[in-house]
Amino acid sequence: MSLDDVSTTPAAQSERSEVTAGAAQGGYGDLARRVRDAGLMRRRPVAFTRNASAVLAALGMVIAVMLTHRHACWLLAMTPVLAVLANRTSFLGHDIGHLQVTRSSRGSRVLGLAFRRAQPLLRDFCDEHQIPYLECSALAAYAAAVKHMHRVGATLRG
Repeated sequence: MSLDDVSTTPAAQSERSEVTAGAAQGGYGDLARRVRDAGLMRRRPVAFTRNASAVLAALGMVIAVMLTHRHACWLLAMTPVLAVLANRTSFLGHDIGHLQVTRSSRGSRVLGLAFRRAQPLLRDFCDEHQIPYLECSALAAYAAAVKHMHRVGATLRG
């Protein structure tokens, strides 16, 4: 029995037609309904507050370490941690964008506006202090930090 024979069996044709009919009938609306019914779109202000607090506290600790330990090894060690925290911050922004944070859509829109306004401020701060600013993956951010350290002549040891 060949692969063509298997795909043309009555059971395979029936399954294929059911999938095609389901996609034609429901499409995105059906998927959205299933996601909503599973509770994945409900607002979670307590979880958001807990996550945002943890990210901000960790961000504060990393910045404190970077300010008190100016040696390149410490700064380089903090770069991946900072990248992960930046990633977590973007997930918080994603939740805000999907109106999953506050109990009202107006509150989520206000938070979203605050997030959108913070990004250019951070970019300007980095430009002003000659800090590389990237919106990319953690690995690319780490590579940019190493490149910057070499460019400014920071010693990596001793």
